[in-house]
Amino acid sequence: MEAELRFTNLVDSVSPEAVSQLSLERRRSFLNMCMRKSDAFHADFIHSTFTHLMQVVQEEYIRQMKKCIILKDMANPSN
Repeated sequence: MEAELRFTNLVDSVSPEAVSQLSLERRRSFLNMCMRKSDAFHADFIHSTFTHLMQVVQEEYIRQMKKCIILKDMANPSN
């Protein structure tokens, strides 16, 4: 558990600017899919829910990109 916490802290220490972001094109694609499949719901409700969920998705995407950087560095024996 201590090793996992150290790893998580190391991942969190990577600057978000050091990793790629989820592209605007990809986010728009998600919104378009959401709107087409949810016609039974009010558009404002869908949009507000989507906005909140998209924020969570972006945060998780950034975290995974940070993990990739750390794991790549860890694969190098000199690190």
